[in-house]
Amino acid sequence: MDNPLNVAHAFRQLPSSTARAVALDALINELNHTEWRQMLARLGGETFWFDIVGSLPVEIVIQVFSYLDISTPFQLQRVSRRWQTVLSSPDVLRGLICLLGYDSGLPAGLRLPGQSPDVDQDYLHCRKTAEYVHRFQAGVLARSIMIDLPPGAACSVTYSSFEDTIAWPKHDACAVTVLNLRSGKLLSFTGEARETITEIALSDQLVVFFTFTGVWYAGDIVTGQRKSFRLPSAHIPVFSCRGRTIAGVMRYENGYDEHVAYIWDFDTQKCRTFDLRTPRHSSSEPDPTGEAIAVSPPLAMLVDPTSESVLICSRLASRSDSLCSDALLYHRYSYTGVLIRSGSMNDIPKMSPPVYFKPVDRRGRFKLYFRTKTLAESQADPGEYCLTYDESEDHFGHPNTRSIGYRRDAWWLGAHYRIDYAHRVPVPEPSLGCVLNSMAFRCLHELRYNEYEWFQEHDPLQLNDSFLALTGRRFIRIWAFDKDFSFEDIPPFDRVSTLEGVTFF
Repeated sequence: MDNPLNVAHAFRQLPSSTARAVALDALINELNHTEWRQMLARLGGETFWFDIVGSLPVEIVIQVFSYLDISTPFQLQRVSRRWQTVLSSPDVLRGLICLLGYDSGLPAGLRLPGQSPDVDQDYLHCRKTAEYVHRFQAGVLARSIMIDLPPGAACSVTYSSFEDTIAWPKHDACAVTVLNLRSGKLLSFTGEARETITEIALSDQLVVFFTFTGVWYAGDIVTGQRKSFRLPSAHIPVFSCRGRTIAGVMRYENGYDEHVAYIWDFDTQKCRTFDLRTPRHSSSEPDPTGEAIAVSPPLAMLVDPTSESVLICSRLASRSDSLCSDALLYHRYSYTGVLIRSGSMNDIPKMSPPVYFKPVDRRGRFKLYFRTKTLAESQADPGEYCLTYDESEDHFGHPNTRSIGYRRDAWWLGAHYRIDYAHRVPVPEPSLGCVLNSMAFRCLHELRYNEYEWFQEHDPLQLNDSFLALTGRRFIRIWAFDKDFSFEDIPPFDRVSTLEGVTFF
């Protein structure tokens, strides 16, 4: 080959990287000592550096940093000017915060990426959000407030959504108090005749409470407007409140296995109902283990106003204690009663009430909590199991988490907080802490033993990326993760008339 450039041209024309590697290896074998020194000198002048952050599209940069701590983009801005430009961009920071699910912490008036002329202000908002999100993920609590509750309030509050509002019953269980933690706005709701309240639930828009007379009351937590509707039966095994919708299942007075589902809209005040016929399993057709089984009444319910459907869960239980597991049955119905989907999960620990759904993010993922039964006495075990449920996929995960003893857990966006024991003599003392990296338990607050006796047995921990709340029989204590947040807007309560008070820490 007379022209050496033809060699380079032929090398470029090779069809694959494998062919190029074979050709390159053959050329290297032909080099003499002088040519080797020339090649090594050429290679020594190459750095082989590649700026991955400065070269990738913004969308890929966001995906890469979503696997790291949210503080990482701010720390790595010191690497180079290019990295500082890219990682301080509101497009990257806001996109990362939204991808991780913490966009609710951003100001409502903040413009979309690329549309705001005030880039510096956008950066400050994103940085502040990232700071308290980092504190939330690392279990660093800021100021707290303790609200003394009136004695004698028996019913607990079911939080279908925990954002900026908490609620608690009055001492006579005839009224519900609602407090907005950010604005300090305090509202009180009662029934038409101050009936005794038996159930309370709180969504992001409504507080609802059920009375022994069979009346549901719903109050708008922003405007204070109250509406109500009556049910023909006061037996409500399960219910669900979400957004501005109340759904539930009531039992017929004349039959144990016959139930009716109802869905009520706060704005239109229209109630839709449909019959639920619980499937019966004949005792003449035993299961493969030879044990007689039975389908229980509905145990839990989840309403979805977006798709206008409800998910109803029950269990296929063994009548004998020789079996240590149940089967979870779940059915999704439309508001008109059309069965959309049915499914089941086997090998679930023997379930015992209370059974309830609790959100773990704002994107339709939940955990289904339930108690377990011991085999010997069929008594409720103080431990808890939970199943993960993804509403977008309409799918349950297997029970991979168990709370042993009186431990109570709360999850939100991957963070895990719980009440746990510190084994001490003469009595074990519980502590509130954060579980880091799914393993190490970091104690955040020691609870005195008499405080442990105070916290309510049903769902005492409420968690989101702004607040952590511990609900007791005599108090509610709330921590804020934002170090700049202040509880000073919360008004002092009248200790004389309501036996309620506020203590700041």
